Amino acid sequence: MLGDINLFLVEGDDSDSADAPEPSVVGEVEIMIARKDLQRTGYGRAALLAFLWYILSYRSEILQEYSSHIVQQGSNEAAWKYLRVKIDSSNARSIGLFESVGFEKMSEEPNYFGELELRWFMPEGGTEGRESIDWRNFEKPQISQHDAKEYSSD
Repeated sequence: MLGDINLFLVEGDDSDSADAPEPSVVGEVEIMIARKDLQRTGYGRAALLAFLWYILSYRSEILQEYSSHIVQQGSNEAAWKYLRVKIDSSNARSIGLFESVGFEKMSEEPNYFGELELRWFMPEGGTEGRESIDWRNFEKPQISQHDAKEYSSD
């Protein structure tokens, strides 16, 4: 296993407002490449781009599943607000990775826990939002022959 990637859905801050026509959803993304020798080889970028593609491709289904739990409580169907990451302010490599695909810092000052929050505002529409990602900058991860044998299914 190289690492992991997660998406956690939470209600947006404006969901409690009576003026909000529908509850908003914020997706918090976490990504980790556990093996130090495989960091800075393209796996994090490949995983992030693939995950963003997945989220944009299945955004309706993801929201339907999430909404099925809150609709039972009398709410309307939820709508995406943005994706966010919280990264230790000293982790310049991770910050650079997320900025390179369009996430933006919300502040130059870290929060109480020393983290910077970066957000990526979801493009409008269904799967059409996939065009908002610059896939041309995708680079295939570099893998050694040793690692190729270790991870092959043969």
